[in-house]
Amino acid sequence: MKSMEILFEYNRKFYPAEIRQDAGDSPQEQMYHIQMDEKSRHVAARACRDHVFLMKVGDKSYRVHFASKGEERFLSINGRNYVLKRSVESDHEPGTSPADAAQDLTAPMPGKALKIFVKNGDMVEKGDPLLILEAMKMEYTIKAHCPGKVIDLELNPNDQVEMGQILLDIAPVEEII
Repeated sequence: MKSMEILFEYNRKFYPAEIRQDAGDSPQEQMYHIQMDEKSRHVAARACRDHVFLMKVGDKSYRVHFASKGEERFLSINGRNYVLKRSVESDHEPGTSPADAAQDLTAPMPGKALKIFVKNGDMVEKGDPLLILEAMKMEYTIKAHCPGKVIDLELNPNDQVEMGQILLDIAPVEEII
């Protein structure tokens, strides 16, 4: 079956993983074997409508919202956003942020800026809510991934955003001291 090495990005940290597609129980269901670090999982996935599928891992089921842009896959599972990318040569260790990682926050999927809680110049702490995007009749809170100063915010409430569009930048505390 097909096998692919990917970089799994979560909270600006990268984790290598291998995904192998296995034979499903039915044409509507896809089966996958995922190897990440020392952990191995079997996952069943079944599409239920455009950009939404049901995923079963062990005895737990999840509704997953899915979008793609080029080789990147964007997943939203229980309000947490994930990015999957085809693996490329990388000089950073698994579970660490690359040294030159951008501090900008991007839209995980197309939608509308519903509420904006910050303005340029505001100081934020890691985890502070910055704005709420509305996509596919769901609200996604975009939170600060590091402490710092909000810069380059050019959104207004009700602005439409594209997947991957930069929403704002955060200048990390060490850069503004």
